[in-house]
Amino acid sequence: MGEVIWVEVLSRHREVAARHRCAGPEVQIGRGYGNDVVLDDPYVAARHLKVMRDETGTLVAIDLGSRNGLFADAGRTRVERVVLDGDRPIRIGRTDLRIRGPEHGVPPEGWPTATGGLTAGARAPGVVAA
Repeated sequence: MGEVIWVEVLSRHREVAARHRCAGPEVQIGRGYGNDVVLDDPYVAARHLKVMRDETGTLVAIDLGSRNGLFADAGRTRVERVVLDGDRPIRIGRTDLRIRGPEHGVPPEGWPTATGGLTAGARAPGVVAA
């Protein structure tokens, strides 16, 4: 299997609104149709952002000279380049993104509790362990 980079477009509540699987060593993100991920955000440039792995294999995001910039997490300071950890979101235009590699772990599945949370290892009513 070749290299894969996952791009998650987040809602304003930072929930995943869309998830894009991009194969290859780098991902181009912007409004233009020539990108791997096309965003419908008027504040995003036609070619806004490039995501790639650096020489150590760490994912990094690089602003491609856009007018409205790249911002790390909830910061107000524009950055040209940011190291991605798979958890902290970045923002371009008015769009929050989270970038992850296939090696990024996910929590164990659970069952919703009365409070709306998940209990790891919980089973649905009537389901017994094998």
